[in-house]
Amino acid sequence: MDKPCTLFIEEFDPAGWMGFISSQPDAHPFHHPEWISFLVDCYGYEPYLGLVRDTAGKITAGLPLMQTGSFPGRRKWVSLPFSDHCRPFFNTEN
Repeated sequence: MDKPCTLFIEEFDPAGWMGFISSQPDAHPFHHPEWISFLVDCYGYEPYLGLVRDTAGKITAGLPLMQTGSFPGRRKWVSLPFSDHCRPFFNTEN
């Protein structure tokens, strides 16, 4: 039986994200924290991470996101703009 999981939207943590994607052999330059920082510098977007964590707090799945605007009372997150390929990653070990 699959374990239930919860997706958390968290502030961008470059070191934590780099630690996670460095374990992903299919990671592209678009997943790299420097690319995300470049988008922030150029377009003023706010970076976030959509993450699933295990009970110890270790990232088990994730996707970088950008807050591109907001509706009154709501936030709007999108996958990384201007990125040709940036799929979510997950660990299948657990």
